[in-house]
Amino acid sequence: MRHNWKLVFGIFCALVLIAVGLLRVLEKLPVTSKESPSAEAQRNRFLAAQRLLTALEVPWQEIRGLPTELPTGPGASVVWPSGRGNLPRHTLDAVERFVESGGHLIVEAGWWESDLLLERFGIALHELDLDYYEDDYQEDDGDTQEQAVPTDEVASADCRCDATPDYSSFIRSGALLGQPELWLELHGGNWLTSELPPLASMGPPEAPRLLHLGRGAGRITVVTGLHPFTNDGLGAADNAEALMRLIDLPQQASSVLFVRPQPGGLGDWLRTYAWRVIAAGALLLLLALWSTMPRFGPIAADPQPKRRRLLDHLLASGRLLWRHQQQAVLATAAAQTALDRVRAEYPHTRWLPAAELGVFLQRRFAFDSGVIALLLAPEQVRHPASMTTLVRACTHIHNELAPRRAARANSPLYDL
Repeated sequence: MRHNWKLVFGIFCALVLIAVGLLRVLEKLPVTSKESPSAEAQRNRFLAAQRLLTALEVPWQEIRGLPTELPTGPGASVVWPSGRGNLPRHTLDAVERFVESGGHLIVEAGWWESDLLLERFGIALHELDLDYYEDDYQEDDGDTQEQAVPTDEVASADCRCDATPDYSSFIRSGALLGQPELWLELHGGNWLTSELPPLASMGPPEAPRLLHLGRGAGRITVVTGLHPFTNDGLGAADNAEALMRLIDLPQQASSVLFVRPQPGGLGDWLRTYAWRVIAAGALLLLLALWSTMPRFGPIAADPQPKRRRLLDHLLASGRLLWRHQQQAVLATAAAQTALDRVRAEYPHTRWLPAAELGVFLQRRFAFDSGVIALLLAPEQVRHPASMTTLVRACTHIHNELAPRRAARANSPLYDL
């Protein structure tokens, strides 16, 4: 038994040594996985650019909505994406003052909307001809196509594309951004023209994708798309370095302003933070409406009409008579019913005069003279107190004579 234990322990140690050796010999390869952007990155397209400026100690600020005032003087740069809509005149005037005083406006041209900001500076956006891409794509047996991009210039950029072009291309920075020359990855199928000759441009001469203009003491840079400087495109090609060089035109930037077209407010906050709650509430509301909606099926029979009780009719009739000053009618009916009950139980009282009938009622039911007067002359009832007294007396008569009627019903010889 002891030898078997030593053998098992030796085998275990050998396996451990073999596993350690394999782990030291095997090559470790890095594994990358994509993660969904954070909520802050989804709200702010230029979060990566802003963090890059923070790391380089360049002051920056974010403006939500439409800017009404911009800093004047050289050294400030404004990054303004598309989606501006119809800008008011005072905003256009503020932007023009900013540029003419020495500021640098970096603006993205809108794709399918009229842009008053570009019209103010004489810039127009045109759709790019698809034939421009035919020279950059070469068919390979009709299955795949590869974009012709100098791989020696951009070693880190993977330019293998699908058979259908996505209107993305790598363009040289030229003399605009200085040396060494940079490559930018631009998206979009548009090109730009301007009324005045630009100071520099990027892209094909017949279809420039970026224009750099001078206006007063400042500069205007119009690009077909700011995707290279957003969170998704800043790490591709030389986009990050191109952004820093572009901001420092024509001199080193002292501050950078990012304009967010969305005005914010309650709607923006709900879309950002509470859309799950809103979706759940809408689903619950839909389920509630579905549970209460009518079902299609066989025709159900009409329900039986609800009949009111006799007591309900009597109460309604009594209230109606009392409201129309007909108390005497109610009192007479109640007293007459009680006296008829007495005459039915004591037949001799039918021929008694009123005085003797009052004596009989006093002796039989122990009524005082006031109650007997109400029973014999109910038309004098005018007030709720007298009506209550009369009703109590009638109820007492009925209760007293109820056992007598029950005894007569059970024994035919009761009256003998």
